[in-house]
Amino acid sequence: MVFFVLSGYLVGGSVLRSLVADRWSWKHYLFNRLTRIYIVLIPSLLLGLCWDQIGIRLPGAAFFYGGHDTALFLTNSVYVRMTAKAFVGNILFLQVVSSRHLGIHPFNSFGSNTPLWSLCNEFWYYVMFPVLALTIKPVQTMVNRLLHVVLLLAILCIVGSDLALYMIPWLMGVLVNFAPRSSLGKHSTVRAIRGIALSIFILGMVSPRFILMHSARISIWNDMAVGLESTLLIWALVQAQPASSPPITQGFVSSQIAKSSYTLYLVHLPLLVFLKVVFHVVPGQPSPLALLIFLTVCLSVFGYSQIVYISFERHTDSIRQKLRLILFTARERSTIFRVLQAIPGHGFRPR
Repeated sequence: MVFFVLSGYLVGGSVLRSLVADRWSWKHYLFNRLTRIYIVLIPSLLLGLCWDQIGIRLPGAAFFYGGHDTALFLTNSVYVRMTAKAFVGNILFLQVVSSRHLGIHPFNSFGSNTPLWSLCNEFWYYVMFPVLALTIKPVQTMVNRLLHVVLLLAILCIVGSDLALYMIPWLMGVLVNFAPRSSLGKHSTVRAIRGIALSIFILGMVSPRFILMHSARISIWNDMAVGLESTLLIWALVQAQPASSPPITQGFVSSQIAKSSYTLYLVHLPLLVFLKVVFHVVPGQPSPLALLIFLTVCLSVFGYSQIVYISFERHTDSIRQKLRLILFTARERSTIFRVLQAIPGHGFRPR
């Protein structure tokens, strides 16, 4: 829910700015979104497959990979989700897409990488929000507006009601872009507002663990509450410039974690499941050994995600630039184009 709100604030905000400035382009928008996703998604699926294939061959693996360890949220068997169909479904963002009316059934997340359900949601929100924004854009023909309405309804029929419902936190993030910026005055006032927002956010994250865990009906409302609390916190953070902090916090720690957070999200769980099988970790009383294992696992997963980030996500801009040259300038580099350009008086120039 937190990432949905952040995505709505950042991606939704950029869509709105492009539309207001009349610079909107489906081609460039989808190119940027898909390259952002696939440069990390495809390697993460292959890496997850490797960890799962190694893990299922370890002693005692059947309990964890068979869907019996609810602490990992692996409520379904990993064995039946490690299929070519599931792999393709995740590539096409069909993990949780379901429609009883159209006979569409979810493909499920690939292998043990269950967090991929939310990437499916993200992709469809990336598609649905521009269509929604273009539907209500003031300056356009009635035909265009009607076409966007029909397209939006068609997408809603395909993705199903559950996926559409969880777009609400995403839209909450979009609304932060419309929130009026106010002068909060003294630094003490700024810190107080942020402290209150952060306290509400932490309470919202912690309390469901003890109260609402066993009620699916209430958990939906809890997710919406977390979305609202996240929206409040983001609004409080963007109201004024952050207070001064040590250079290392601004320059490396927060920056590096932010840059690699997408990679960490995509690659962490298959390795966590593998390490849990290796250590044979089961719920029990806290102890120095348990704390040592916990810290070792956390550092291992974070270090692993940094290696994957350096190998793939860090090169997103350079890969985009190369792909852009291949996809968007092929016409200008074609032999026919060069011939036409060489004809005196033809006036054929690249746009």
